[in-house]
Amino acid sequence: MRCFTTGWVRALLAFMAFAVAEPAAAQVVATSPDDARAVLDGRKLSAGEAAELERALEAAPDDIGIRIRLLGYAVAQRSDGSAARRRHTELSLWFIRNAPEEWITGSPFASLLGPRDEDGWEEAREAWFAHLDADPHNLAILWNAASFLSLKEPETAAALFERGAGLDPANAWWSMQLGRLAEQSARRGAENATERARLALERYEEAWALSDLSGRDGLLQELAWAAFEAGEAAKAREYAEAMLVDYPHERNLADHTHHGNLVLGRLALAEGEIGEAGDRLLAAANLESGSPVLGSFGPEMGLAKLLLERGEREIVLEYFRRCGRFWEHGQDKLAEWTRAVEAGETPDFGHSVRR
Repeated sequence: MRCFTTGWVRALLAFMAFAVAEPAAAQVVATSPDDARAVLDGRKLSAGEAAELERALEAAPDDIGIRIRLLGYAVAQRSDGSAARRRHTELSLWFIRNAPEEWITGSPFASLLGPRDEDGWEEAREAWFAHLDADPHNLAILWNAASFLSLKEPETAAALFERGAGLDPANAWWSMQLGRLAEQSARRGAENATERARLALERYEEAWALSDLSGRDGLLQELAWAAFEAGEAAKAREYAEAMLVDYPHERNLADHTHHGNLVLGRLALAEGEIGEAGDRLLAAANLESGSPVLGSFGPEMGLAKLLLERGEREIVLEYFRRCGRFWEHGQDKLAEWTRAVEAGETPDFGHSVRR
């Protein structure tokens, strides 16, 4: 169960990290810290406490607070059997049908992600489009519906985000999410990956133009990687260097230090500067403290993998050691990778490599 539920927590962390970037325009659906805490608290409920909440829900079926805590509990129990999965689906469908504008409804916790969710998925999809037909200009419903659909139907989600951008053209969030969908397509290894990366860069630059200083700071990481993956080396360098010199928000410091150095390292390696690339790899992990995303998802390993292929074992091992200071959830994985490198092997870094 631990592996499955950790994935959901990581999804929320990424969702929250996206929310705190704060472009100039207000969020379409405001992040609710109280709801986020409630759903995380729900994951810690005992079976007896969950049963007590179910009884309370029978007396107050419209109590969203109770349902949010039960949703968290259902997420934590999904891998324990079909009954838990069915309960999670029931709760998610209730939120879609009855509270389509709420933050929790568009969050990863209400998503139907697993291979056993197909029946609930069709019902959820029908409910979302019923809302959209009844209220086609409702921005909150557009946002939540697109967010829900984005994992299984990214093209449909993109069309909804485009519609939102047309209705709300001054809001950077629509372009930002369209950039993310294009970037995810590129990272999945699509045949037109470079073209998708260029589209992502275009969308992120649209969001940049609509954002104030705070929002632009939050977009630098996406801009730098999209430019690199689109083959726009000059832009990638500009955005990466900006991450290392401009710190309007301390909350982004660790992520900027990490990704700014990694992008510059990839550029150096592409130019044959292996020593510079190694220095950048170590600088990327030279952090006084991590961030919620780095502490959960962990560091990016693409540059480390490429350096290993060039025989730079000691540099990579030192990178692993430094990453251990901030990657709280990755100690076992770092130990496994260390053993592999010491044995002369290249680890399978999985999703820790962008592309």
